[in-house]
Amino acid sequence: MLTNNEDCFDKSIAEAMMQTCLFADVAQEDDCLGREKKWMANFEALKAYIEEHHHLPAKSSGRNAKYLLNWVKYQRKRMKSGLMSEAQQRLLMALLDSRSNEHTGGRKKKVDR
Repeated sequence: MLTNNEDCFDKSIAEAMMQTCLFADVAQEDDCLGREKKWMANFEALKAYIEEHHHLPAKSSGRNAKYLLNWVKYQRKRMKSGLMSEAQQRLLMALLDSRSNEHTGGRKKKVDR
């Protein structure tokens, strides 16, 4: 489903990691790279979930799905607060925009009559 955006994700991964990890101190840089790797691992897990299910995880979908849902909520807070790099914002927004609009979260869609 994400084939059109695949190049965008691949090109932005290294860019996102390098833009946010520019420190003089090697220990700080290692810590930042560790956070970036964890961010990318969560991003890739969310990407795989959306590719399989075509929607965000639900609270009731299991432990891993609930973790991903909470991670997305936290990333949205970071974005609104201005704490997320532009590269990460582009990646996350492209992924969230690729979701199917068919899923209604268990609610029935209203039908115009």
